Amino acid sequence: MTDDAELQAALTPLINQLSLWRVHPAVGARGVITIAGELLLAGRDSPALRMLAGERPDADFRDIAPLIERTLDELGALLPGPDEDQRRALWVMCEQLLDGTVTPRQLTSWAHIVYAHDGPENAQELAELDDDFDGVESGWGMRMAAHIVAEVDAVARRVVAAERRALLYPRLVPTVRVAITGGTGFVGRHVEERFETGQAVAISRRTGIDVENEDALAAAFAGCEVVVHSAGINREIGDQTYQRVHVEGTRTVIAAAKRAGVTKIIMLSFLRARPDCGSRYHESKWAAEELIRESGLDYTILKAGMIYGHGDHLVDHLSHAVATLPLFATVGFREKPIRPIPIADLVDIVVGAVNGRMSRETVSVTGAEQLLLRDAVRRVARLTGKRVWVLRAPVWAVYALAQLTEWTMKVPLIAKSQVRMLAEGVAEAWGDVTEVPEDIAPTLRFTDEQIRAALPPPGGFRWRDLRVGR
Repeated sequence: MTDDAELQAALTPLINQLSLWRVHPAVGARGVITIAGELLLAGRDSPALRMLAGERPDADFRDIAPLIERTLDELGALLPGPDEDQRRALWVMCEQLLDGTVTPRQLTSWAHIVYAHDGPENAQELAELDDDFDGVESGWGMRMAAHIVAEVDAVARRVVAAERRALLYPRLVPTVRVAITGGTGFVGRHVEERFETGQAVAISRRTGIDVENEDALAAAFAGCEVVVHSAGINREIGDQTYQRVHVEGTRTVIAAAKRAGVTKIIMLSFLRARPDCGSRYHESKWAAEELIRESGLDYTILKAGMIYGHGDHLVDHLSHAVATLPLFATVGFREKPIRPIPIADLVDIVVGAVNGRMSRETVSVTGAEQLLLRDAVRRVARLTGKRVWVLRAPVWAVYALAQLTEWTMKVPLIAKSQVRMLAEGVAEAWGDVTEVPEDIAPTLRFTDEQIRAALPPPGGFRWRDLRVGR
């Protein structure tokens, strides 16, 4: 963490109290006086801070607010603006819920009063839960109070985890030089964007390096401490088979990494990868995991579910599909749940692993929200101004559709491997896995804001999307 970031982190409790007062002035001064004293004991000092620490605990916050602003100015901290005040105030109140200072009902009532239904996304959710509490208390509600309390707790934990992550890892800045296999693919591109120029080497067939060329890989890995191994395919075409790309490619990456002096490999695997399941995709990903675990190098294996973001295959294809034909077929008569992961959340986890976390661990990575694919389709359709009809279909029929689109489309609408994924659900990892550390765990839900960020230009599929339309 840089000196500026350390200063901002040290002063965060003081800044948060100021933001809370600005948003909702019914705040006492006792906590601020305590924080000022703790800052002095920690070695932070300024004339205004000493004055603040000497104020009476029963002082009126209106009298000490200007003193807080002077303190922050003297110490060189950035004062929050109105939008940041709203975010920080919510953070403080959610922390107070988790430490037992306020009740779930007090938190939702506060959010409803302060933000109504027009504040930060999590605050709006709390305001809606406050309406649910009203329903329970009046007797007309359809929900149980215990369920509402659990949802309030989940929102609070999500808010606090996201804020702590941002505080500890401002944009999770990588600290070492890395090589990224599959560097021109969806995940690889987003990982590379997090690095400064020259700090990451993107490697793929498009850059002229095949994952089976050990000499070329070793040369590309030179000077890198970590390899992010995100190369992979979701369908087989010609010599690009699962065995060749996932298994033999990983074997070559390991050999090249050892030659180049790389100390750690971070592998992007699939949530349900496992042996002897009848799917070459799942089995090849598992075999690659085993090679990494037995390599003798430090590693982090990320068993990730469905990832979405700008340039993905999830939101991109769903938006084009509903624009082309407003029909959606479920994968099976009874859909299984999914937990979509925003690419920003995944990259945070990758960078955490690059910086030395999750050493020698196989980690389950799923999104913050569980839903059915048909619900995701409806959300995407609504944001694109389309109406979609959902049809229940047997799994075999969707397999047939997948085979057809693999034959005819450059990037298939759905691949056979993806049908298998959806048929069994993409919400729980298979095997002996650990969880992502709480401070960098995914927190973003599949919301309108996240979907909009991932949407491609409007329109349906075109001739150029077909393999005959090259």
